[in-house]
Amino acid sequence: MKKDTPFLELAQLCRRVEATTKRNEKIALISSFLRSVGSEEVPLVTLFLAGKPFPESDPRVLEISYATLSDASRNLGQKRLTEHSLTIRDVYQTLERIARSSGSKSRDKKLSLLQTVLTQASPVEAEFLTRMMLGEMRIGVVEGQPGHVQGCNGIGTYQSALVHPG
Repeated sequence: MKKDTPFLELAQLCRRVEATTKRNEKIALISSFLRSVGSEEVPLVTLFLAGKPFPESDPRVLEISYATLSDASRNLGQKRLTEHSLTIRDVYQTLERIARSSGSKSRDKKLSLLQTVLTQASPVEAEFLTRMMLGEMRIGVVEGQPGHVQGCNGIGTYQSALVHPG
């Protein structure tokens, strides 16, 4: 089992994928990244690249407004209290906790979780995490049909990422 992949690496991949209009280059960048992560992270990476916190078949939703994200982002200039690098798994687990938050104080719970994860994030991580949560990823990748991911450590069937043409 590989160690958890830093979310920063995924955010940097998003920046590179967004920067090119070449379909084959996008595919090469994504394929290389998918080969570098653990097999348990591949489904999370493909979801995040498509700008989705959960698969289409999953009934969970974040129910986060722009105003809530804006409130959570107010103190991002503060020094991190921890040197813990945010991982892809950390982000997914936080999104799961946000989706589970319900009831009378759910906005406060979600705000607290968002502030925690965004405070741990670098500026590029915060940008792509925010874009993903708002459904505004727009880097030229969409969620595909279930399919086999070639070259992904040689194992498994995952939800594959499809690349929009240039």
